Amino acid sequence: MSEQRNINELLALAKDYATKEIDLYDLLAVATDASDKEIHRGWRRQNLLHHPDKTREAFDPVIYERIGHAKDILMEPAARQAYDSAMGAAARKKAERERMDREKRRYIDELEAAEKMAKLKKEEEAEKLRELDRERERLRQEGIKKREQEDREWKERMEKERMGPSLDEQEAEILAKMAAKAQRRAEKAQKKADKAAAKGVEKPTPKVASYYYSTDPSLSYEEKVAGVMAKLRARQKERDERKQAQADAIMT
Repeated sequence: MSEQRNINELLALAKDYATKEIDLYDLLAVATDASDKEIHRGWRRQNLLHHPDKTREAFDPVIYERIGHAKDILMEPAARQAYDSAMGAAARKKAERERMDREKRRYIDELEAAEKMAKLKKEEEAEKLRELDRERERLRQEGIKKREQEDREWKERMEKERMGPSLDEQEAEILAKMAAKAQRRAEKAQKKADKAAAKGVEKPTPKVASYYYSTDPSLSYEEKVAGVMAKLRARQKERDERKQAQADAIMT
């Protein structure tokens, strides 16, 4: 009865150590297929190393007790078998836990990678939207500037049409007309002279050219232009004075 109780205690200890994943073979520094003699020698070595007489103040009663239990369990066939079976199951369970941990870590890594890619894609899409908004704003500003430029040009054109051509422009136009007319007269006179010379007729005395703005033949070409421009400037001055007088009347 005492021996059976001892075996039952060893079985319980074997399962307890296996549950706690305490390696009794490593504790005795022997192989897992060690014989009883090797286990006994391993126990003697470890027992001497951890004996209180040897370790003194560094003595660890827990380790010392485990060394004794390791020898008792591994030298009892039933207890050793129970321990090996339990350790195998524990090892398989540990491996399964590690595998699950690896799978979990892999899943977490994949999830984090997917989240990172989604974040980057979202940021890229947001940047594209911001770029599109910037381009729209740029085009809008360009449109505003273009409309403002067109409005200014239109106002300037309307004002120019309302005011009429400037005196300088009028003068240039008159000079151009007079020059063209003088050229035509000269060409006409040359043709008549050529015809008369061909017929042997005496060259007629040329008439004094005149311009429709002035019939005074004593005036030169430049004097006629200056007279016309003086009249135009005088009229312009009168118009400006009338406008200023109207503006002053409104202010008072």
